[in-house]
Amino acid sequence: MLNVGGRVAAVPVYVAVGIGPLVAGRTVIDGFIGVQEELWLARTSVAIEWLAFTVFGCFFGWTLARLALDYEVFWRVPGRISAFARLLADEVPHGALDAHVQVCGGELPVAMASRSLRNAGITSKGLDRLHAIYAIVRAGWLAALVCLVSLVVEILRRAVGGDAGITLLAVAAAAAVVVQVIASWGTVIVGRRVAWTVADLLCRCTPDG
Repeated sequence: MLNVGGRVAAVPVYVAVGIGPLVAGRTVIDGFIGVQEELWLARTSVAIEWLAFTVFGCFFGWTLARLALDYEVFWRVPGRISAFARLLADEVPHGALDAHVQVCGGELPVAMASRSLRNAGITSKGLDRLHAIYAIVRAGWLAALVCLVSLVVEILRRAVGGDAGITLLAVAAAAAVVVQVIASWGTVIVGRRVAWTVADLLCRCTPDG
């Protein structure tokens, strides 16, 4: 588990991850229902508005990280679970990796969860850092997906309604695709490293390993 310094350092990262989907979502909402000119909103300064976006962005970024990890198999993006499955397939029967998976009910996602690893005594500062990086990369992938879907919806709405600004939104959508590709590539690399580290620690903790 990350220390206090690591958690503080993760805050701006979560803000960066979460604020993009929030802005994209607001663009879609404003497009469908129009910009709301409420009196209280008109009196709100731009600084306060962006402060609110920052706070919500941090919370939303953290939520995306949890969703990306808890439903890792559902998203079908190769990562730590698929890499660990390959290591498990190459292991000798009844090895340390298989024993850990069986303790977790035979479920790979449960076996690779941070809580299950800590309960099994599998922990190190290096693994904690890898898990933190992995969570952020997966959250970035999911954030890019949310942005892309939101921007495509807004592009289609403006195309049908003949509104301007489609080119700018198309550029933003292309950027979201690039982020998704990079994050997909990153989750494979970091996920493989996480799986290797977990396997190594499991073998070291096993008397016969």
